[in-house]
Amino acid sequence: MKNFMSVQEFLSLPEDRQIVPKTLNRLSFDNLINLLNNESLSEKVKGVLEGELNFRNDPLNPNLEKEVMSQKNELPSYPALKIISAILRVIGWITLGIGVIYFLYIIIRFLTEDSYFRGVILTQLPLALSAGIAGVFSIAGAEIINVFTDISRNTASILKRLEKQ
Repeated sequence: MKNFMSVQEFLSLPEDRQIVPKTLNRLSFDNLINLLNNESLSEKVKGVLEGELNFRNDPLNPNLEKEVMSQKNELPSYPALKIISAILRVIGWITLGIGVIYFLYIIIRFLTEDSYFRGVILTQLPLALSAGIAGVFSIAGAEIINVFTDISRNTASILKRLEKQ
């Protein structure tokens, strides 16, 4: 059973909360019509309410799309994974940059040194390449985290759709 919002509750909300799909879904059809006749509402809110009324009256519009839009904020968001992904991405780009700069430094030193030091300098080459590869893997790890969170949100959305049927 749906917990409908009264006209007074709706009018007590700030304008930015009045036009949110989650709020609009809590309005009954009758309250929606009553609100459209209210003179204190701004044109923006009236336009959104008219759109909602038209949406509910249009039999060709699938209710499924509306429900998914209203549940967008209810889907999992994983804020910790977003932070970890951002940190991994930053660390990856820094590490990749250091690896590339170090690789260029090794090449320049190799070309300017005499033959004895060239062998010593070449021993540092695997370290520069490893730093570059580690940076690429760190960036890829951040993207993998983003892919898994996107898959989770899409799966939750599909599950909610199937539960409604």
